[in-house]
This record gives sequence, C-alpha cells and structure tokens, in this order.
Amino acid sequence: MDRNRLNGSGYIDNTAYNAIGNITREERQKRDDAASALIKDVKALIRGRGFDVIGRIGIKDGMTGKEYR
Repeated sequence: MDRNRLNGSGYIDNTAYNAIGNITREERQKRDDAASALIKDVKALIRGRGFDVIGRIGIKDGMTGKEYR
C-alpha cells in the first residue's frame, strides 16, 4: 500500500491523495513551461546577435534537478 494515500488516522484517503497529485502536476507543468520559454528566449537572443544555434541548448532546473534540452 502506498503510504501517501493514508490519512492521519491510517485510513485510505483517495480524495486528498488525488488533490495533492493534481497540485504537484500543475507545479511541474509550470516549471516545464518556464524552461521551454527560457530556451526559446535564449535562441532568440542568439539569433538577434547575428549568430546561429548549431546544437541543442540544455539547461538544468536548480530546484528539481530536471534537465531540459
């Protein structure tokens, strides 16, 4: 049994588990969207300075450790 599904009394509480899951999913999506926008901004800055991107731009989220390319 997943301990995260249990409430303080030790009973299964799917409503709270699903609500918390939805919040973390939304937060993760916000971080993913921010990373995507940042990469697009960096590419636009490089092009604006007269250069071309010849490879993938990779960044790492300092809070989560997730890598984006």
